[in-house]
Amino acid sequence: MAKFGRLELINKISQLTKELSTGLRNLKFEDNFDSFLVEISLAAGEEKNNIRNELKILPTQYIIVFQTGNGLITAGDTAWTTNYISFKNHGSNAVTAKIRVLR
Repeated sequence: MAKFGRLELINKISQLTKELSTGLRNLKFEDNFDSFLVEISLAAGEEKNNIRNELKILPTQYIIVFQTGNGLITAGDTAWTTNYISFKNHGSNAVTAKIRVLR
């Protein structure tokens, strides 16, 4: 969803200020990054290495934005590629998580 109108059509500073103010107020955290969200469930000790990489490049970071269960999620033992990424639960309990993968 577009946060801003056609900025190039605005010819008055007051109009531009109003448009930018409204648009910037409506930005969410994920709007600021080239990223995608992974929703994953992992059993204790399980690794999933067939998660499609939705970026056009190799991701370099991730943030666990939500988690249930007492697990420890890390990047998997399988190396990340431009096509697939992996995550592993090193904990002794099952876990479900939402992970934001970043460029």
